[in-house]
Amino acid sequence: MKKININIKSTNFGDYDIPLNRDYEKSLDAILNKLVDNKYVSKRILSKDSSNKYNIYSYDFKPINYEKTIVLISGIHGNEYTPFFGVARFLELLCKEDVNHEELNYIKNKVRLIFVPSVNPWGFENDSRNNYNDVDLNRNSDYLWEEYNSLKSKKGQIYYKGESPFSEIEMKSIKKLVEDVYEDNLVGLIDLHNIISVDAERIVYYPRFVDNYLGRFIDTLKKFNSNENRTIFGSSISPVFSNYVCERYKIPALCLEWRENLHGRGRDKNDMSKYVEFLGNFIIEFAKIESNTEAYANTQPFNKFLIWNKSDEDGYRVLKSNNYITMENVSYSIPLKRNYIVNLNGNIKIKVKKSCTLSILPCLYQVCSKEQSYKKCNENLWFSHDIHLNEGEYVVPITATVNGFHTNYNEIDNLKRVGNLEFLLRFKTNVVSSVYIENFKINLTFIPSDKGIATEVLDLNNNKSLFPKDVKR
Repeated sequence: MKKININIKSTNFGDYDIPLNRDYEKSLDAILNKLVDNKYVSKRILSKDSSNKYNIYSYDFKPINYEKTIVLISGIHGNEYTPFFGVARFLELLCKEDVNHEELNYIKNKVRLIFVPSVNPWGFENDSRNNYNDVDLNRNSDYLWEEYNSLKSKKGQIYYKGESPFSEIEMKSIKKLVEDVYEDNLVGLIDLHNIISVDAERIVYYPRFVDNYLGRFIDTLKKFNSNENRTIFGSSISPVFSNYVCERYKIPALCLEWRENLHGRGRDKNDMSKYVEFLGNFIIEFAKIESNTEAYANTQPFNKFLIWNKSDEDGYRVLKSNNYITMENVSYSIPLKRNYIVNLNGNIKIKVKKSCTLSILPCLYQVCSKEQSYKKCNENLWFSHDIHLNEGEYVVPITATVNGFHTNYNEIDNLKRVGNLEFLLRFKTNVVSSVYIENFKINLTFIPSDKGIATEVLDLNNNKSLFPKDVKR
């Protein structure tokens, strides 16, 4: 990451044409409106706000041969002024003819930036967090809105979430903006705020259970830690707009927050220079994303933890048989979106009522796989156990592994390609009513791998490879 060596002008009220009285239109005139040339930079009205007095504007910085789009929004909370002016200073820098910075030049020539400087212009002029209807606009999106039920989310409280998701015209307007530009290769959205209610220096919020480029964003945040103990990289389950965009469109979206006065007085030149550098480096990271169909999550390892407990006093009775019998109503199936090493580790709790031999076969296989099919799993018995047991209770460990391949679409009956990964448990015993399964706990670990032979099964007794066979080494 390259340092952005710049000197940015102050944006304190009263400096450089910025009005003292928080006049919304004159604040736009101070920086942003001067950049509009209707060639590279254009301006349009998205809608009126909820007071029906102010316009909500977007500014479109659109190169001739751009490759991707990033949306920047600020002023959802009207009394947070640094992003309004700080993004404007960044865009002012971008419009200069002599931008001596490789990444910024790439953005200027290849990335479309759309900036909404104030989603809540009534709040801007009235120094108010909430909008004209006293709604916290950053709790008004359709992301876990129903589940957001704290006392402070009720009407008349600071985080009032509104009558329904996107009930407010301000949020409807930016929702429509994202809908309109998504097909224009929208690769990310950044929602910008000041830190007011939390004692921290810098905050990055992301949706808790949604895929995101978390590693690269954590690294970017750490570049600017003056005090790591006062930096937050936090997951969120609140109905904020960036969470909605990330979950709805499956693109990276963050909420970035900045505390004023860390590097100067208010929004003076020192503080603004640091803010523009902070913001610019996050925009640079977003600009590295190639497309909004980029499957970044598929390159990450993940786990599935499977739990089963008996539903009656005895549990599942293992049948006496010479052949393995599949445990009824207990299975798991998952499509693989790339190649993985899939490891199974777990344990089974059993109760033995009569001395017997119990055979256990954890079946981990892929549909239509030539080498790792259900049939092969039952023929090879690599992961099976034969255990001689006396009366009592036992916890038996089990393990298995497969070289998982990408799940494919199958249309033609006589041409079957590799399908879903499947898991089953199979048992047999040599004594009637001797063994009962009480529960099991199994962890499936999926590790992405591009190696041709990512998993190999070796027979050390005979010094040979059992899987894969018939390959050139």
